[in-house]
Amino acid sequence: MGKNTIEIITKLKTASDGLLWMSESEYPFEPVLWEDSADLTADKLLQQVKKSPGTPVKIVDVDGFFQMRSPEGAICPLSYPVF
Repeated sequence: MGKNTIEIITKLKTASDGLLWMSESEYPFEPVLWEDSADLTADKLLQQVKKSPGTPVKIVDVDGFFQMRSPEGAICPLSYPVF
């Protein structure tokens, strides 16, 4: 792992400290790095996070990941409050 990669991971950890993903359980963000991410498959991901084979995996792009849904189900950009 190169010096720049370590610096980026450190900055991401600092920037996301205390940041929670809004859900029923409010999970904290945790930056991770996989050396062979180009070859990452659903099966390899499940193995890395120690989940059972066949556990559902949903692939979303970055924009989709950072969208929220209002209680009515409409998609809201993250910058707008949802009440």
